[in-house]
Amino acid sequence: MRCVLVSEANLKAETYCAYCRKKIGDSYAREIGSRYVYCDYDCYRQAAAIPVVTVSNRTVPAASWTIRS
Repeated sequence: MRCVLVSEANLKAETYCAYCRKKIGDSYAREIGSRYVYCDYDCYRQAAAIPVVTVSNRTVPAASWTIRS
């Protein structure tokens, strides 16, 4: 996994971290392959360490799943 660190940029819509679900501010990390947005490099690093499940051609972090009862 590779990422780009972005600083002093405004996203068009209200966006939340793909790992911890915090609101994204002016600085963030964006994964190049999937284009997921993380609030900082630490969240990106932690997300990169967890296993992912591949569904067709798209990788989905297991931490982003929701279980409905």
